[in-house]
Amino acid sequence: HNRRQFFGFYLIMAVGASLCGFLSVVTATVQWFERRRATALALSQSGFAIGGICVPAVVWSLEHFGWRSTSFVSGIIVLVTILPLSFVFEGRPSDVGEYVDGIDPAERARLLELASDEERATITAGQPSFTAREAMRTSAFWLISLGHASALLVVGAVTAHLSLYLTQERGFSLQEAGVLGGALPLVQLVGQVGGGWLGDRYSKRVLTSLAMIGHVGGLLLLAHATSRLMVWAFIPLHGIAWGIRGPLMQAWRADYFGAASFGQIMGVSSLVIMFGQMGGPLLAGRLYDTTGSYTYGFTVIALLASLGMGFFAFAAPPKPLTLTLVT
Repeated sequence: HNRRQFFGFYLIMAVGASLCGFLSVVTATVQWFERRRATALALSQSGFAIGGICVPAVVWSLEHFGWRSTSFVSGIIVLVTILPLSFVFEGRPSDVGEYVDGIDPAERARLLELASDEERATITAGQPSFTAREAMRTSAFWLISLGHASALLVVGAVTAHLSLYLTQERGFSLQEAGVLGGALPLVQLVGQVGGGWLGDRYSKRVLTSLAMIGHVGGLLLLAHATSRLMVWAFIPLHGIAWGIRGPLMQAWRADYFGAASFGQIMGVSSLVIMFGQMGGPLLAGRLYDTTGSYTYGFTVIALLASLGMGFFAFAAPPKPLTLTLVT
């Protein structure tokens, strides 16, 4: 009976998190911002890194008050923050009489007249408007999705197995492993803020390809570490790469396919992405059970993830099928 209750509550939480979580927030952010979209996405997603920083506080609460009290208080915190915000969180600027980037058409025209050629490109003379079906007919959609899945092979494996790897194979104490794991979201946060700024100024395709070098290089360093210094070096490589790449994935899709059908496009892409998110932990765990070491699993995952650099590098802008002019 208790087991059925647990799975029932967990199912309700999962549905709620899906409806009000990552995809909903990202889709709304894409609708509201165009000129500084990468920065806006980076700042909105910084909450994930901040949440990671709060993990030690949650662990402390679990140890001192138990999981029931911690869960109850966590639920209250979510209720008093998310519920009021949901009433002011609109999906599209037009729903409340606002404009994208807060710039009305007359002001946008004035900015276009005063801007330099480079600035004029960021203010935008037109945006693509692909439907989900149209996007799926482009190679860019599949290459970006496969590249994203490749990156999440690393992210998923590290998230699921880092603590076990450090304590069982590298001789770290639980406290040391906790400190190292707590440093990862801090570095990720730095990468997110910097990545958003870079993404609004330089090629997102180049930046995400370079970020994959950090993912792959960091995981190989972790897998074959012979000292604590090498293990710690993994943190900035993987964390900064994760922080930079994360928000750029969504900004890049919006640049290529537009914001009109972004939610559907991202939803279909998630069906591909989930194979990396689920496959990384499963593959690392399976190879550990088979070989007795995470070294083999992390190495194989790093080699598979290296394909992501190629996927991203070849994801050229799709030929516009429909173009909506913004004046």
